Amino acid sequence: MPRRTQDVSTKLEKLCSALVGTKLASKIPLLQAQGGCPLVEDIDGDSENKRVTFFHDGKAECESANVCSLSFAAIRLDPDGISISQEQLQSPIMTETPKFSMEKLEGTNIWVLSRDIPKEARFCYSIEAQPGEALGHDPLNPISFSASSDEARLDSVLDLSSLEVAPQTTSMSHIISENRLKRYSISDAGILTERTEEYSPREDERMLTVHLPEEPLDLKKDYQMRLFLDGEWYLKGFEVPAILDDGTINIMLEPKVVHKNDVWKNREHDYRFDIYGDGFAKFLAEKLVPSVQQKFHVSSDASDLTICGSSLSGFAAMYIGLHHQEVFGNVLVQSAALWLDAKELDGRLLELIESKSESLQNSCFHLETSRIESSDIFSANHAFAEAMTQHGIKHIFVETCGEHGPAAWSQLLPGAVRSLQEIRTELTPSTIPTPLSIRCTPT
Repeated sequence: MPRRTQDVSTKLEKLCSALVGTKLASKIPLLQAQGGCPLVEDIDGDSENKRVTFFHDGKAECESANVCSLSFAAIRLDPDGISISQEQLQSPIMTETPKFSMEKLEGTNIWVLSRDIPKEARFCYSIEAQPGEALGHDPLNPISFSASSDEARLDSVLDLSSLEVAPQTTSMSHIISENRLKRYSISDAGILTERTEEYSPREDERMLTVHLPEEPLDLKKDYQMRLFLDGEWYLKGFEVPAILDDGTINIMLEPKVVHKNDVWKNREHDYRFDIYGDGFAKFLAEKLVPSVQQKFHVSSDASDLTICGSSLSGFAAMYIGLHHQEVFGNVLVQSAALWLDAKELDGRLLELIESKSESLQNSCFHLETSRIESSDIFSANHAFAEAMTQHGIKHIFVETCGEHGPAAWSQLLPGAVRSLQEIRTELTPSTIPTPLSIRCTPT
């Protein structure tokens, strides 16, 4: 497939003659001198995008190579070389990872793909070296992220954003060494029991991890709490944003295991209120929160409690925040799957903002969505932010350019936590503009 004129990398054209007849590995210093891999260039006359060139050092028998990424599809690239249908390309839920064909440089074993990508984009990708082979990270790219349930698999990260990634961090090994991560099960009746990492929950139990403050719990103090749905990955890795290690009780709640080896169905069972009803919401409000309040001296003031979620669990967090504002006074959602409200609930969740606007005056919301997510997700989050603006509900709405996945969410989480703190503590009800809607973009 010939490269499209608008996507030809000018630096790559200059490199081609030097690469002919060589192995890519021997030319890595040359590529690094041009700015590293992938190769990122400015585009004359285009201030909104960057030209990005991916490389793969193939074997002599290599017949094809692909760059694979869910976010690539959401960027709405020209369909040349895309392995999926346009219908799937527009779907908010993709059943397969799109593959983008690379081109073999004549006279070499080097495969390349040049595409124009929005500046500020951040997303994961992988390389398929041969048809049917397992996807692997890009060995030429030093930035990687464990974005799948298989922690042994690393995807590579393309980061064009100007945001610092958690500039202040706490070492995860330090937190573990201080015995500040506790593993518990919680039964449907709300009974908390400390467990080992190896423990397998019973049918009536969910697992959760509690991240405790650095100082011993003060029995005379009421602590703030953040409850992360789908949140077991928030504290994975070697460093934790300092803003999460700020004396707040952080709880990472995992979905109930109702289908072994099927994470998606487990998530649906807890988070799809349109299918399974509001039993999970009642469990959080009536069982989990009271048990955590008693065990860890968590405040009973809703303004001190935050519920957080992303994608499908973001849909759940929004549902719970609207239905149980007396429990959770703060709601933080990243790329929430709010399109489900329009397609499965006939807009009933959106209507709650109007019908409960008076009782939501003491609630604070942080919503964020990305320009490179599916149009359904993007437009649905905009609709919720507009409804909150119309009804004077305190919120911050952030439009980003990250992927629909934890590689972007983890980078944006510190800012999201900070935005809720600022709207809650720095703006009193008397000084908050009515309605309040703050649109932020990375600068």
